[in-house]
Amino acid sequence: RPSRKDWKRILRKMNIEGSNEVQELGRYAMIVSRAVPGEWSVDFCKSKNRGWFMIDMALAKNSWHPECKRR
Repeated sequence: RPSRKDWKRILRKMNIEGSNEVQELGRYAMIVSRAVPGEWSVDFCKSKNRGWFMIDMALAKNSWHPECKRR
């Protein structure tokens, strides 16, 4: 159970990345993609004070994702 009544508002705000953050996360994803073979899904989370952390990683075929066109 969430500790705050306004948790949905806070979550929405947390899930908006600026263009600089999108570029930064793209660089991190490229580092990961060069380190492991195959197609992977990688999740990141931003901490309050220490930047971005990779928090989860799964083979893409085993990971849920919204429908999208493959490049």
